[in-house]
Amino acid sequence: MLATKLTAVAKMFGDQLVSDMAVVGSDLYMNEGASLGVIRYSTNVGLLQTAVDSDRSAIAAKDAEATLQTLKLAGQQVSLLSTPDNRIRSFRVVQGPCIFVTTSQTLAERFIEVGQGGRSLADTNEFRWAREWMP
Repeated sequence: MLATKLTAVAKMFGDQLVSDMAVVGSDLYMNEGASLGVIRYSTNVGLLQTAVDSDRSAIAAKDAEATLQTLKLAGQQVSLLSTPDNRIRSFRVVQGPCIFVTTSQTLAERFIEVGQGGRSLADTNEFRWAREWMP
């Protein structure tokens, strides 16, 4: 659903473009269509964004049902690669040095909100308690 893959370029230069990454989600029922995403913290966000967008354009060109469009979510431009049957449903959001690719519009909006100064999960007492309990 994310329409991402490990390419030869990623194998050769990935560690030079991405310094950290995380897989996040709110619904991990893979068979039913998970609500998940991958956040990449980039050392060269422009180059990584170009590579990600190039891969997304290639998928859209190869799959006749796939459309690549730009949406405005939470006041920010977001790329959506999708098919009518949601076989592909991939939002791409860039916020500072981070690129987030997710299957969920809600997660994309939340990512933007936190990037604009909204309260993050790490700021909640519940999360801090959980990290103390399970470091």
